[in-house]
Amino acid sequence: MHRLAFIFFTIFISFSLSGCFSWFDFSKEQKQQTIIEDAPAWVQNPAVEGFVTQLGVSKNIKVKNYSFYREIAILNGTQNLSRKLYIKTFNILNRYWQENSDEKLFEKDIKEVAKQIALKSVKKVKIINSFKSKNNSLFIHLVVDSNEVVENIQAEAKNIFKVNKLFIDYFSIKESKIKIKKELEN
Repeated sequence: MHRLAFIFFTIFISFSLSGCFSWFDFSKEQKQQTIIEDAPAWVQNPAVEGFVTQLGVSKNIKVKNYSFYREIAILNGTQNLSRKLYIKTFNILNRYWQENSDEKLFEKDIKEVAKQIALKSVKKVKIINSFKSKNNSLFIHLVVDSNEVVENIQAEAKNIFKVNKLFIDYFSIKESKIKIKKELEN
């Protein structure tokens, strides 16, 4: 357990120092993944209802260094999951702000909040499956509970939009929670 906490702490520090929260094209990554014939269904479709999901992959693994390659796959998946959470959170907050605001709020503020939400959420990542293919690729199935991410978004939205009661009300009501959760899981 301490090892997993160390991995997430390392990821947190590397994101904070390297500026990894930049736009990322997930479509290119998905096109590059080849279909693995002997893979379980979750490798081809990692979606799980109620969770934001991501696969971590490590290729050409060696049996004697399995734990090292497993950590590489976890780091890969966690980094991609945090990017996914950042982008989706930014889009949710930014879209609502642009549609409903006349406040003097800056895009950099929304980016910072999205970054904080992604970092908070990625600390709650769980591994639910792993699979080693015949071609020595290791797949790790990572998930984070959508409800926890939504709660983080709602809490941070209250802070960033604290002067506007309309924003606070929108991000607090149950219908918006369902909408946000649905958008995160897609």
